[in-house]
Amino acid sequence: MKKAVVFTDGASRGNPGPTGWGAVIASDAQVAEIGAHIPEGTNNQAELAAVVATLDFLITKNSSIDSVTIYSDSTYTISGATGWIHGWRKRDWQTKTGDPVKNQPLWKEFDRLQTEANFSVTFSKVKGHASVPGNERADEIATSFADGETPELFSGPQENYTVSLDPEPQYLETSPLYLSLIDGVAYRDSSWDDCKERVAGSPAAYKKVRTVAERDELLDKWGVDLADIRE
Repeated sequence: MKKAVVFTDGASRGNPGPTGWGAVIASDAQVAEIGAHIPEGTNNQAELAAVVATLDFLITKNSSIDSVTIYSDSTYTISGATGWIHGWRKRDWQTKTGDPVKNQPLWKEFDRLQTEANFSVTFSKVKGHASVPGNERADEIATSFADGETPELFSGPQENYTVSLDPEPQYLETSPLYLSLIDGVAYRDSSWDDCKERVAGSPAAYKKVRTVAERDELLDKWGVDLADIRE
């Protein structure tokens, strides 16, 4: 059975506002990054647009895959695609309260493409900004398009793609890691006891981090460069 792995994400500047979506699609030993800018939209629309574009891409490409797993950090998209849509379809695209389903054109297109596809579609939830490389890359593409930029998109053999397609978070080599900030200087320790000894008696900020994303987010908050951390 041939499987495809996809990471999708959406970004919005204003919600509604300028938006962008991005996707990393790995199938048939190839990887294709796709994305686009939407002049006015919401984050949910961008998230869903990425999924719709992914299905259209795989169908148009006449991929020989049997199944695709779409990794998304959007609860809205996953809940809608795996649950809500069945009721919407039965009620002629109305909610339980009789209101028109929001983002109806996108949901109808998703429904049409999923029916047309000759492969099964499965969704899997990943945590956003949690060091899942594929999700981080999809977010980078989406954010660039939302900002009105045109990122360079990869298309080629999977063996030449430098972003990991593992859906698990990218943990630090030394995990957990204890970071502290004393008088504007950042330090790292590999144990809580060492960190506690370092910060004793000093006004300091400190935190345990496990993933690359947690580390980078904390350093950004502190205004410290990775290269400036002291042992």
